[in-house]
Amino acid sequence: MIATWYDINNPGAGATAQSGIPVMMDLIGTGTAVSEFNHIPGGCNVLYMDGHVEFIKYVSDNNAATQPVSRSAAVVIGAWTAK
Repeated sequence: MIATWYDINNPGAGATAQSGIPVMMDLIGTGTAVSEFNHIPGGCNVLYMDGHVEFIKYVSDNNAATQPVSRSAAVVIGAWTAK
């Protein structure tokens, strides 16, 4: 997929690659930072580089999670935003 991203002769391939790159998302957190979760009981809006927004449900199991909404991301973001 990365090889098609740099193909200047195929602009459609670049758009496909950009649809998978997250740019911004709602706050998520665990433990005491769960108040930072914008969508209780769990989920997050994610803006991708191509401009589309997707709601991704939070799953506490890292192996079953859809990136970037995972438990490890929630722990890190929760630690940064904890008061």
